[in-house]
Amino acid sequence: MRTIEFLGPIETDIIETIQAHQEEAQAYLNSALAQSRKEKDLALLLQALRALTKAKGGLKGLYEKSSLNLEDLYAVLSGERVPQWEEMYAIALGLGYYLAVTRKQKAGSRSPF
Repeated sequence: MRTIEFLGPIETDIIETIQAHQEEAQAYLNSALAQSRKEKDLALLLQALRALTKAKGGLKGLYEKSSLNLEDLYAVLSGERVPQWEEMYAIALGLGYYLAVTRKQKAGSRSPF
């Protein structure tokens, strides 16, 4: 079974910033999604989802708002196993966000990321 290697623990200041400024959460998630795509490293996006989960009440709160069971949430957010697309989407929805698709930039144009 494949697992996810995280860079380290989630920094407390990220969680506190998200709790104090909810509008920052979307920017943080978008940044993590872009960085994850750029570096081809799913752990970056999962780390952001973990931080948002902690900032918004933890696994129990997310469990109550998502379509996943508690064991699957823990396995995915702990890095115990690589998530399926449906699980990533369910976690984002449970946190109150969509994972959106944007049009690819043409070669030579400036990317918003």
